[in-house]
Amino acid sequence: MYHVVIPLEYTYVINLISNNYFHTRNQWFKYNSGPSVIDIIDNVQPIHREADKLNESIEGSVNVAEGSSSQEYVVTISSTNQSFVNNARTKILQKYNRVGYKQVELEASAFRKLNHDFFFYLNDLASRYGVDIIISDENTDFQTKVNRSNHPYVYVLGFEDNITVAESQLRILLDTMMDGYHLDYVNIDLSVVPLIGGIDLYNFNQIAMQSKANIYISDLLPSLFSTKVLDTTCQLKISITARNVHEIVLSKHILTRLLEQLKTNGKWDLYVKSVTLPKATIDALVLHNQPELLNIMFKYGVYVQVPSLAEPGEYDIKIQGQTAEMVNDAVEDLALLSSRYYTLTLRPAGLSSDIVTKLSKLVSNKRSCVVTASSHCIELTGLAEDIKAAVSDFNTDYVYWHSCFSGDFDIKLQIESNNSQKDFISGKKNGKLIKILNQLHSIPQIQFKPFNQNNFYIDISITSGNPTTLPQLLQAIHLVECELPAEDQFNIPEVFHKSIIGNSGSIIQSIMKKYNVFIKFSHKNSLNDSRVFYTYKRSNNVLIRCPRKNSRNIMLARYEIDQLVQSCLKNQAMIPGLAHYRTTGFKLLKGHYMLMINAKNKNLNFVSELEIKHGVYIDFPKSVEAFQNSNELTVSIRGSDHRSQQCAEQLRLQMPINYEIKVTFSPGKFDHMITEANVEFCERVLVPLKVKHEVELTINETPIGTYDTGFHQVILSSYSDASIKTGVQHLTSFLREKEFMIADRSPWNYEQIVDTEAKHLRPINNVVRPVAKFEKNAPNYNFTNDQPGMIKYRNRYANILIP
Repeated sequence: MYHVVIPLEYTYVINLISNNYFHTRNQWFKYNSGPSVIDIIDNVQPIHREADKLNESIEGSVNVAEGSSSQEYVVTISSTNQSFVNNARTKILQKYNRVGYKQVELEASAFRKLNHDFFFYLNDLASRYGVDIIISDENTDFQTKVNRSNHPYVYVLGFEDNITVAESQLRILLDTMMDGYHLDYVNIDLSVVPLIGGIDLYNFNQIAMQSKANIYISDLLPSLFSTKVLDTTCQLKISITARNVHEIVLSKHILTRLLEQLKTNGKWDLYVKSVTLPKATIDALVLHNQPELLNIMFKYGVYVQVPSLAEPGEYDIKIQGQTAEMVNDAVEDLALLSSRYYTLTLRPAGLSSDIVTKLSKLVSNKRSCVVTASSHCIELTGLAEDIKAAVSDFNTDYVYWHSCFSGDFDIKLQIESNNSQKDFISGKKNGKLIKILNQLHSIPQIQFKPFNQNNFYIDISITSGNPTTLPQLLQAIHLVECELPAEDQFNIPEVFHKSIIGNSGSIIQSIMKKYNVFIKFSHKNSLNDSRVFYTYKRSNNVLIRCPRKNSRNIMLARYEIDQLVQSCLKNQAMIPGLAHYRTTGFKLLKGHYMLMINAKNKNLNFVSELEIKHGVYIDFPKSVEAFQNSNELTVSIRGSDHRSQQCAEQLRLQMPINYEIKVTFSPGKFDHMITEANVEFCERVLVPLKVKHEVELTINETPIGTYDTGFHQVILSSYSDASIKTGVQHLTSFLREKEFMIADRSPWNYEQIVDTEAKHLRPINNVVRPVAKFEKNAPNYNFTNDQPGMIKYRNRYANILIP
């Protein structure tokens, strides 16, 4: 006989709402709970229906039963035909999904606009994506709690893949029908979305901040549960909604440019790598590790393509990114993720007739633990904690299981680990393994076996002939796990590495010895990095690693290193004779920053190049938010000797051409008309110059770079003389049309390099003023759903609103 036992999470929603303004009934069914009949959507009904179909065959049986808790159920499949078992397992898992809901709050103004047209589109939306939609003023979790609310809500309920896609479409519908926003799209393959989004999808954040538009991107893992809610992942759409047309035009322009940067001669210039894993591991990742898979995408700005649950013939996970380094780092993280799963193999002399019932009870409270069994072999695959719990259960009820297995049985636990960790785990000349075996009197066997190009197996095996052997197996597992590596990675500016390491490594070696950790600093002597730097992010270049048994020391070692970095920033030398760091300030205009990230063939890669070339640290802004409410920002450049000054000179060469138009002082009129808040000015001047001519405008009601404050100032910046000329003509025409007086037009020179450490004599001032403490509150960048400038990224775990 062949058997498979699969525990699955039970998810459901119950309709607790008594007062609704709109509702659909696509998925609800009536359930007799005893005292009453309730409306419910759950994920076990499709499993029951598929089990009933399979049970029509005489080749085998499929049973669906409640688990040890109300949050799970257990599927058991049995047959003398192994093909039936494999086929039934595939069909059951392909019917599995999770049920949930999304909640969208409605503003009072939108609620008053609800009408038959809107309800018609809601019905269409619910039908198209196989979900249910409810509008109600009750706030509920669809489990136990329901409360009256001051705000009405729109609820989307159903399978998670479906509600994720439907929610984005609902928000677009609310933007267009309720708020009167404009809508447009950018066609894109799903596999490219995280690449242009960058690390943590932060590029989308910055585009929304600049354009004041709402950007909706696709669910990055849309079909893990075989729902096929999307017909294809090619030629999907990034949806853009905005109050004004020019905001959409600007968003589309930036997104399109980012897409072009990923291509060479019109073709995608990307790196792709495949990782082969056991099918059971891939299915387990789909069932239990969706957040971690998304985090890998966000962490490295790569796309991870995972086969659907129980997809036939698929054993590869593909990773696509802009550079080989990013892809390899993501592959390593994926390998570490898969190594969380252990496999336990038992080879008994025989099996009792009721073994399936006993195995079902064994795994009913171990949700990740899947059992496959034949006449002479039982295999359990699951998360480490569940597999160890199963071994512990065998040990606790040793006599019981010994009788079930008709006597002695061989047992082997298999741990998957990354190839890069092999020497670390085994120790020099296998010293760590020998020490473990000596502690256990060499009773268990520990072997390393190759698996694939990324991982290897650690096999720990033993023959259980008496009650004392299983505790030794548990002790062996514990000792091996204690030697598995724990690590942390972070960035420290390379210019400070030498000071932190110390003469001949004295400082860093003392930290390693003090905390019993290994610390490695990495350097980039050259930069062969073609990544699209739309927002500046630094790569990790410091690694702290130690055995898992000492993992607490990593935090202590990192804290001590952080203190050394602060000492470098404050020029507090740790050891006499080490470098003295000098700071040079560089005044960066917001318009210059915008050109650096938005102009064609420009990106922020040059910042890293300057740091490597001059051996300095440039405290470059990570986003447009760094400018707060100002049009300029002083960037600190820190380096030894005169390197910071030399770097500042080179940085100045990266700056665009500037032209200044002085407008006669017109308080009230100027700040009302020559501003981003004026739609006409944006549509006719600001956005056309950005999009068509790559010209940025810096608008100063009070001029900068001069002591004369008797005029308003507009600075035009571009990398092209022709574009500057066109921009001056456009702006001059608009100013004259609006009856502004132009006082002067001329090229503008701006002293950007500042010696922040120089001591300047203050001018004598005979005007005596009272001295009082002055504090200015930082600007508040909290955004809510109704505000523009939002990116909405939807996944099945959270509604992420990124300002």
